[in-house]
Amino acid sequence: MIMLVKVGLISLSLSIASCSTPFLNKVRHSGNAKTIEQIYTQHEASIAPVLRSVPYPSNLDTGLKGYTREVNNELSLHFPRLPNPTIVLYIFPHLSLEGTPVPGYSTTFPMYETVEYALPWEILVQ
Repeated sequence: MIMLVKVGLISLSLSIASCSTPFLNKVRHSGNAKTIEQIYTQHEASIAPVLRSVPYPSNLDTGLKGYTREVNNELSLHFPRLPNPTIVLYIFPHLSLEGTPVPGYSTTFPMYETVEYALPWEILVQ
């Protein structure tokens, strides 16, 4: 137990001593070191000719529609939604509980409360 206390006191004193020395004295660097901004601009200048030499097509959508994988169609292809018919309900004109006339209106709602998805092998996508 006494050994653990001694080790703890030694580590505590070392950590306090290390915090008392300034950080800049620990770091050694030359006076002519580049800044991050200089490194970045040098890198950008070195790759700019390469980017300009690569031909870039002006119309990317030509011929790729339906072929490329997108998040929009990826899930719908693998897990199609099961049919959930929309029911239209007409509310006839009536009086509210306070006696105020309410005009007739239509409202829609799905037949089932939750949206159900088919597993990939349950429905063949056409």
